[in-house]
Amino acid sequence: MKDLGLAQIYPLTDDISDAEPKVICTSFADPYLIVIREDFTAAVVQCDASGDLDELEKGDAFSETKWVSGSLYHDRQRLFRPPLTEMKSEGSNGESAEDQGTLVLLFMLSHDGSLQIFRLPDLSRPVFVAAGLSLLLPLLSADYSGRRSTARERVLEILVADLGDSVAKSPYLILRAANDDLIIYEPFQSPVPSDKTPDWSGLCFSKICTSTSCESSTATTQSHDGDDDMVPEQRLRLANDIGGYAVVFQPGSFPRFLLKGRSTVPRVLPLRGKPVRCMSGFHTGGCERGFVYGDTEGVVRVAQLPPDYSFAELGWAVKKIGLDAQVDAMSYHPSTESYVLGASTTTEYELPKDDDYHRDWAKEDVSLKPLIDQGSLKVISPTNWSVIDTYELPTNEVVLCITTANLEVSEVTHVRKPLIAVGTCSTHAVDLPACGSIYIFDIIPVVPVPGRPETNRKLKLLAKEDCKGAITALSEVGTQGFLLAAQGQKCMVRGLKEDGSFLPVAFMDMSCYVSVAKCLPRSGMCLMGDAIKGLWQEEPYKMTLFGKSSTRFEVLAADFLPDGDALYIVVADAECNLHVLQFDPEHPKSLSGTHLLHHRTFHTGHFPSSMVRLPSSANSSVLLHTTTSGAIALLTPLPEPSYRRLAAVSSALTTAVDWACGLNPRAYRAGGGGAAAGVGMGVGAAGGGGAGGVLDGAVLRRWDELGVARRREIEARVGSEGGEIRGDLRGVGLGGGLGKSVLGYL
Repeated sequence: MKDLGLAQIYPLTDDISDAEPKVICTSFADPYLIVIREDFTAAVVQCDASGDLDELEKGDAFSETKWVSGSLYHDRQRLFRPPLTEMKSEGSNGESAEDQGTLVLLFMLSHDGSLQIFRLPDLSRPVFVAAGLSLLLPLLSADYSGRRSTARERVLEILVADLGDSVAKSPYLILRAANDDLIIYEPFQSPVPSDKTPDWSGLCFSKICTSTSCESSTATTQSHDGDDDMVPEQRLRLANDIGGYAVVFQPGSFPRFLLKGRSTVPRVLPLRGKPVRCMSGFHTGGCERGFVYGDTEGVVRVAQLPPDYSFAELGWAVKKIGLDAQVDAMSYHPSTESYVLGASTTTEYELPKDDDYHRDWAKEDVSLKPLIDQGSLKVISPTNWSVIDTYELPTNEVVLCITTANLEVSEVTHVRKPLIAVGTCSTHAVDLPACGSIYIFDIIPVVPVPGRPETNRKLKLLAKEDCKGAITALSEVGTQGFLLAAQGQKCMVRGLKEDGSFLPVAFMDMSCYVSVAKCLPRSGMCLMGDAIKGLWQEEPYKMTLFGKSSTRFEVLAADFLPDGDALYIVVADAECNLHVLQFDPEHPKSLSGTHLLHHRTFHTGHFPSSMVRLPSSANSSVLLHTTTSGAIALLTPLPEPSYRRLAAVSSALTTAVDWACGLNPRAYRAGGGGAAAGVGMGVGAAGGGGAGGVLDGAVLRRWDELGVARRREIEARVGSEGGEIRGDLRGVGLGGGLGKSVLGYL
């Protein structure tokens, strides 16, 4: 390995004043180097075979133009150049038909917001000019420039880089705006008529729809006016191999990676911690394909992307854990920070040998036995996401539901403790009724296995009770530490005694199969049902019906959604619809609260599997909705002013952007039966892409696809500033919202 040494100092002085302006931007692509100085002048330097640096000769137009940023790119895949097979042997662009090697292109961003591409080493004139770059149009080409009075975005930086993994990489044009938003364009060649020679005018750029807005940005979008100080503080960094990905890193207050998989669009992956000043790739024997960065406190850190995680598919850190079993239910135990899964595997079924009515079963010997599910409980540690304990159930018993309930474990001291409640179902034959059991487990500390410190937790069975009928739903209920269990067509409330037995407290006949049971903490209220029979408030030795839905639908998942003083209930049915109900005893149509008000129906298009309420603020919550197809959605309350603005934006986006196959997203979200009539929500069915008072986040997410002029037009129509809509969209992504609200679906 040769020692590094200083070979040459190349001065970059002003030709008139002999001053040395500060360098604000550089880019390198062998053998060229572009340098942009603080007086907005640029110099392109080339290294010859002997190692000497020589500045390329510039044309008059290049010298007189004020440049803000530049980027050099090796066009190895010929995605920017015209098709070579149709070109003349020596076209007007100066490229010969035999030139099939690597071409270095220079992308320059001028002070007036135009994009110019030069084919090095020729700087006399650009081969491609897009005067409308700062308009941020959905389709960028050399044909459109826009009027001079058209609103423009203040673009500070331009970068052309390959994004992808070790299998496939694609070039992208990345812009950084004054508010630190990233705008991504993908190049492509437009079709050329057969009677026309292909040239650089066929190059086009298509805007990529991805979540690239910066959460930390407080600067509002401004029109391009005058010679402002456009010197940026932080520049985008390019790293060719970070965990196998070719990435672009944006330093600053909220640092983030921009990466792409082999078959995905570019994704944004935030880096948590202190604001970052600088970053670079770092590859050594102890840190392979990692990166090093320095924060604002002067601390330098070396890090890696975990090799067993996937980042590019969703923009999240996703790890797949092989369990060799089907997962039927899951719950989180907060005190031990571990997860309990209910899984099932197939095993051979054998007839019971001790049946008094069929003694011949004991002598039966079958070589080809039928298969039946056998359930088990697995404890997973989040330290390394491995199974640390397993509890096997009998052969014909499977897990139907698991919940973590804060139960009272002592009738004397009234001590309460978070325990794992498990409901099961045992099936024997078609002519025998199904039965079930209730298990109560605690996770206790034990001596870990040598070499595996995470195995210091184990399941301990505290109580078990066999029931007539399968246990289909479990939930904590009331404020006294009781457990609600749906068994067969009954719902029973039980208390846990110190000797490990259960004490019946209350019951109610449901007359139907109960698929879901949820409680509202610190209220004594719970909802149950297959058709949402109603809300129930638990009192000592009594259960009182508060209200029930007037509409019949098959409920697969449901939960409360409190928002301030209002209490909503969201139901997911078998038709892939979400129904928004409200419990309001003061409303005249609720008949003193005995009927739940049906506000809206919203079609999701995915078969529901679960619904979990998550805390959002002191007076509001959000619902996390999962489906069997793998889709995850978030239902969040919105303040009334935010809803009105976003509803107008959603309505404009329905007609402003192109949809797949020309489909109507508003009609799709309305579902087969249409939206229910609005009651007391304060907003009618004119609210944009959803059914009435429910907004579609998939539509709102395409706001950044619009050009600057179109966004200004919609903002003027709504009567709000750009910062308000930007804050509303960011609030939906964070799941916030206070006050009297309607619902938004993301």
